[in-house]
Parts: sequence; C-alpha cells; structure tokens
Amino acid sequence: MKTVDWRTWLAVAVIGLLRCSHYVAQETYSEQYLRRYLDAKEVVFEDICVQMGTAYWNAYSQEAPSDLETPKQRCRELLSNDTLNMLVSKWCERSTMIRDSVLMRRVRVWRNILTAARVEMDDEVFDLRNQLELWLTETSGASERPSQEELDKMMLQLMKLRNTKAQECGFGNFSEMVLEVTEIGADWFHSFVETIDSATAGPYKQLLRTIRQEKNKEEIEYKDIRQLFGVYYVNSQGAQIPEEKMSVLMEKAIENIGIDFDALNLHLVEQNLPGGVGGQSVAIRIPTNFRIVVRDELSLYDRMHELGHGLHCTFTITKYPVLKGYEWCIGNDCGAYSEGIAETIAKFVCNGAWQREYTDLSGEDLATQEDIVTAYLPVYLRFLLARSMIEIELYKDPEQNYLELWERVHKKYLFLDKPIGRSEPFTNIIYVSYPIYVQNYLIAEIMSWQIHRVLQDRYGANYVFDKKVGEYLKDGFCAEGEFYPWKTRLKRATGKELDVDGYLSSMVSRSGR
Repeated sequence: MKTVDWRTWLAVAVIGLLRCSHYVAQETYSEQYLRRYLDAKEVVFEDICVQMGTAYWNAYSQEAPSDLETPKQRCRELLSNDTLNMLVSKWCERSTMIRDSVLMRRVRVWRNILTAARVEMDDEVFDLRNQLELWLTETSGASERPSQEELDKMMLQLMKLRNTKAQECGFGNFSEMVLEVTEIGADWFHSFVETIDSATAGPYKQLLRTIRQEKNKEEIEYKDIRQLFGVYYVNSQGAQIPEEKMSVLMEKAIENIGIDFDALNLHLVEQNLPGGVGGQSVAIRIPTNFRIVVRDELSLYDRMHELGHGLHCTFTITKYPVLKGYEWCIGNDCGAYSEGIAETIAKFVCNGAWQREYTDLSGEDLATQEDIVTAYLPVYLRFLLARSMIEIELYKDPEQNYLELWERVHKKYLFLDKPIGRSEPFTNIIYVSYPIYVQNYLIAEIMSWQIHRVLQDRYGANYVFDKKVGEYLKDGFCAEGEFYPWKTRLKRATGKELDVDGYLSSMVSRSGR
C-alpha cells in the first residue's frame, strides 16, 4: 500500500481552505447574501424605530413613562456593527453592479445613515448630546441644571466634536455632511440660498422703504422685522378657527380630497408641551401607527401640518424598513421633503375656495389677506434664510463670537439699521437634537407651492374639493417611501425638481409691485 507523503496532505488541505474561503467571499459579495443580511438588520432597525417612537410619544403625551435610553443604545449598537458598515461600504463601491434597483437604493440609504452615525454615535458626541438633551428638557429640576455658561461650553464642545468626526469622514464640516446625507447637497443648497437672496433683496428693500414712510421710522430694527414676520404668518394661515371646530374641519379638509379620515385611525392628544413646541407628530410604526400631540391653542393650519406628516407616513407602502423614512437617524429621510408634504396638506385650509366654504371671511377679507401675504413674503423668506444660515455659518467656526455672527447674518439678510444687541440662546434643543434642520422649512414652502400649482393645473380651481386629489398625493409623493431621492420624487410627480425660479417669478415678483 502506497503511503501519502504529509506534504501532499498539507497541500490538499490548503487548497481546500482556499476554495472554502473563496466560496465564503463569493457568497458574502453576492446580491442574495446582501439582501438576506439587510433584511435581517432592517427587522432590528424597525424594532428600534418603533421603540424610539413609543418613547418619544410617551415623553410628549405623558401617557406612560418614557424610556429613551434603551432604543438609543440599541440604535448605537446596530449602527456601529462592523459587518454592516463593511458590507455597505463595499457594496457602495460597486453599487452599479447591483441588478436589483430596490436593493441598490437600500444600500445607498444605509450608507447615508451609517455616515451620519459615525458622527452622532461616536462615544463623546453621543454622551454629550444626551446630556444636553437632558438639561434642555423640563424633566430636570432647576437645581440640577448647569449654568448657562456651562451649557454653552458643552454646546461648543459638541459642535467641535461633530466637526472633527465629519471631517474624518471626508466632509468640510458637520453642516456639509448633514446636507449631503439628507440628499439636499451642500453646493445645491448654497446656490439655492444665493438665488433666493438675489430675487428677494429688491422687493424686501422696497417694503422697508414703505414701512419707513408709513410709520415715519428712520431706522428699521429687529423687532420691526419680527412684527412683519408675525403679520405674514397669521395672514398666511387664513381665518382663525375656534378650537371646537378644528376636529370637524380637519376631517372635512382631507375627506374633500378623497381620503377616509376614519380609516387613518389617527390618535390625537392635546397636551401642555415643552416651551417652543406647539405640536409634535410621531411615527411609531410606518404605515400603521401614527400619532399627534398638540397644544390646545394650536391653529388649524398647524394641526393640518402635523396631520400632513401623518398622511405621509400612512401612505407609505414599501415593505423595506430602511425605505420607510423613519426620522430617528440622520440620513434615513430628507427633512425638507417631509416638511414639504406636511406644508402641502396644511395649505388646503388656507386655499381661497376652502376659506369661502368653511369660514366667515368675505371676498374682500380674503383679498386683503392675499395682499398682505404677497407684500410680506420677502420678509418671511429672508427671515428663514437668516435663521438657516446662522447655524450653517456657525459650523464653519464654532469658536467665533456667537453674538457677532448673529448680528452679521441678520444684517446681511434683513438689512437692519441698528444692532440687535442680543441673540437667542446659543445652547438650544434645535442645535442639539435637530441639527441643520431650519432650512427644511424654507425648501418646504417652495415645494408645497409647486405641488398646489400642479394640483390646480390638473384638477382645476376647486381642486380642494376633488376626490381624486388624495390618490394622486398618495401615489405620486408618498407610496414608494425613500426609494427615489427627494428631488427625483418631486420631478416624477410634478414634472420638475424644486421649481425655485417658478416660485420666485410667481410669488416674489408680485410683492415688489
């Protein structure tokens, strides 16, 4: 019997191991493996989102004790998973090789989430953000709260850490990273700002000249602009609706466009919310469990805005959790698009035809409101520009003097004749928990105008009473979730990406007359 040399056995074993490892590598980099892996991770991801939504709901509604720590830690653990990060990174490099378009999009959305997580889930950033959130809520006693100076030091440290981590990911600073992973795009946004700045400067200056003459004022101050902003905001919402009529009118507004209000199974609670919060919409499980909590004095328009968030979630039918647009991780959705859908729903109740049907405003009243809104629109836009740019400019140099930045930005966009003299707090819950978000309201204003313009073109002047409108909104803007980037979604549904030029031509040019 012939004896096999040990070297031969070793060679056979090595070849076997190589073949096995090659098979494992092939399997790891197959679409089938990737799909199975993401399916499993997204089950966990959605469970965390449901737990997070429940905790936030309980925090706002006070219906039950709120445990935010558990889902936050679970989210941190999931998004820090080495295999998940490795697979998504590798497949992003070869995304054009993925034949399944849904799988390709899932990979890209995961990339956005994981990129932001490298910043927000960093140990130091995570702990500091959580600590600031604790101090900035009303759940902590005054005796426990640090001084404002200490809070500001913590806020500065958070911004610097965010910048450092974002730069490690290849971005210029944190604000640039947020604009990129939410698919707004830093270059696109700065061009957008310049366009609005250029188009509104003339009408805005003309309005200031008129105010100086009418009120015999030599100097325009910040309080004057705040007052004009308030006048615009109140008139843009239409008639003030008594609280006892709001529920009925909310129901009528959406049933008029073919949406079954009762089928939404909406859970709405009135509650005394923390300072600065008028209403809060919470997607617990998309699309079946959406809830709204509001202050009892919140206007019908603002309630409709929150309902708009709910309809956006309720109309999402994709089965893939990462494409449902949960809001708990930066990069999972585009806040500008979400706010745009919410504003679209809100604007149904300030439509002239709707106001004539359900309010006591006369034709003359409606014409007066429209004139005010048209005249003061540049104030609204430039005020939002200023608020958006303060935070974005702050991340360029977090250590710059905050009051000087506040003065400089407001001077640039509001053309103030006198210094403001003080700023709003440097440490605030928006900067901590919703960073680089204010610009979304500016984009939403234009997006909602664009959608209503298309609705009028499609369904006529009385589109607010057309039962086909609801189905169009559902199918055109919500059903597929995050499958398409927001600009593509808007173009597919309206024929154009965000129509900034159309909006400015239609709205702002009239204000300068």
